[in-house]
Amino acid sequence: MRARTLAVICIITGWACSEPLAPEPPGSFAALSAGHQHTCGLQRDGTAYCWGRNAEGQIGTTQTDAYYPLPQVVSTELKFSQIAAGYGHTCALTADGVAYCWGSNVSGELGRATVPSSRIPVPVDGGLTFTAIAVGQAHSCGLTAAGAAYCWGNNSLGQIGHDTSALRVGVPIAVAGGHMFATIAAGGASTCGIESDGSAYCWGYNDTGALGSGDTARAIVVPVAVAGGLKFKSISAARCTRAALPRATGCTAGANPMMEPWELVVLPEIIERRNAPIATDRSRRSASAASIPARSISMAR
Repeated sequence: MRARTLAVICIITGWACSEPLAPEPPGSFAALSAGHQHTCGLQRDGTAYCWGRNAEGQIGTTQTDAYYPLPQVVSTELKFSQIAAGYGHTCALTADGVAYCWGSNVSGELGRATVPSSRIPVPVDGGLTFTAIAVGQAHSCGLTAAGAAYCWGNNSLGQIGHDTSALRVGVPIAVAGGHMFATIAAGGASTCGIESDGSAYCWGYNDTGALGSGDTARAIVVPVAVAGGLKFKSISAARCTRAALPRATGCTAGANPMMEPWELVVLPEIIERRNAPIATDRSRRSASAASIPARSISMAR
């Protein structure tokens, strides 16, 4: 009520208000997405609000404040069905599957080859429509209705999934291999997808074996199967880990995204005891590992 009260006082008294008046979003949110230092939500009518860090324009307002502690309506008349917050950018889908992004475009993460950055939503080039969208630290991916994956943005570690030498991919490009995915998730510098039969594939940053394939290469630029023959129902991304979920997962401390790529870990292990997190090499060395219920995931940002 603080902003509304301040507005009334300013109108009645004619005072010069030194504090910006943030709109109070009515109703409740139907969806939320948490990025590195900003968060975005969709109301039930598709109106988008964001709050937090705005140094790169990721809040989606024409104002230039460095951060916003209160929700700000995204500067557009568009209504969205999905939204995804990354590090310095945000992407969303309209009901008819058109992708819009805003914020930093240093690496091409907005899907606009010639736009340096944008504080308001701009359509992704290429004319594609998507049923799902995911964003990482500086790359974005979408799934078409057929399940084909397209990615764009930073490709310094192969996170685009296409065997190209380009470090910056400014428009959507098809992920190699002809895979048809049911779901996709973008981590800091890696990406994973699950096919309709539950098979998981990952590509990108692999310095710690994070793709789950058993390979030791620092980066793998095309999708590789997660080892073990496991089938997964869902996949999720976070700063510290990404974990596909057969039963339960745990979350470890992540890399500093300002210094190195976010770490992605797919955990191809199943623990039958229901309230135990999956053990990784790092968590085995930890003196204590928090338990989480089965079929849930802990995501630390």
